[in-house]
Amino acid sequence: MQNKDVDFFKRMESRAKHARFDKSGRLHQQSHAGLVASYKVALKIAKAKKPHNIAENLILPCCIDIVDCMTGEAPVKKIMSVPLSNNSAQRRISEMFKDIKQQVVDEIKQSPNKMFSLQIDETTDVS
Repeated sequence: MQNKDVDFFKRMESRAKHARFDKSGRLHQQSHAGLVASYKVALKIAKAKKPHNIAENLILPCCIDIVDCMTGEAPVKKIMSVPLSNNSAQRRISEMFKDIKQQVVDEIKQSPNKMFSLQIDETTDVS
């Protein structure tokens, strides 16, 4: 968390202000766990280079079926609260990209010579 920029924390603060809290803080904990799960799924989607809507069309229904068969209906409600829509996945992937980009820019700025190099492969053959 030390390497995050100020905008990242401002976004997190804004989300926290819009979250609903009960007296025990339980709702916040559930929404936080769902948010973390949503980011993890978005990361796997990005790494697999799959369309963003695969989360709501395939992953979420499969998770619901598995949890329902293994544990029953109560945990299914928690699974259904995980934000995995097409827009959510796209937004999470975009936020992760911006964060990585900012980390790379910060590392370049902090380098002593402020220099870097790129190695580019010019081959067009797929194999």
